[in-house]
Formats: sequence, structure tokens, C-alpha cells
Amino acid sequence: LIENYLAMGQAKEVAKLLEDRSGEWDEVSSVAGILKSAVIYSAVLDDKENAVRVLNRSIELFPGTRYAKIAQQQLEFLEQEQR
Repeated sequence: LIENYLAMGQAKEVAKLLEDRSGEWDEVSSVAGILKSAVIYSAVLDDKENAVRVLNRSIELFPGTRYAKIAQQQLEFLEQEQR
């Protein structure tokens, strides 16, 4: 499904959809959606600001979990890219 949106040039829409709908799913699917949203913002749309915002949100939603650690690692990677 995500690939279809991307192929149709609707990356922004799918990133927003994944971000907004994530609270409606189980924890694992929610985290996957949020992290995928951050990747789309960063890698596809070159929108680092929204990628950082989404990653920070995932850290707030899942503090102290492996998901928060993954988000933190992605934040550090984005910071290194910006240097």
C-alpha cells in the first residue's frame, strides 16, 4: 500500500496518513507507521523538520522502549547528515 502511494507521487499524503493513523493500531504497527513516516519525510520528501518532529513524538509515546532507542538513533543519524 505504501509503495502504491509513493509510486503515484503521494509521499506527503502517505507520510501524514501513517503518522495520524498510528494511534489506531496495536503498539508494534503504530511504531512501524510512525518510523516509516519519519523515513518518508526524511528520505523521500527531504523534509528533515517533520522527520525530527515525528521521531521525537515516537520517543515521547514510547519512552524507555526499544522503539524509542530506534527513533533516537535515527535522530542522531539526521543530525550527522545535516553537518
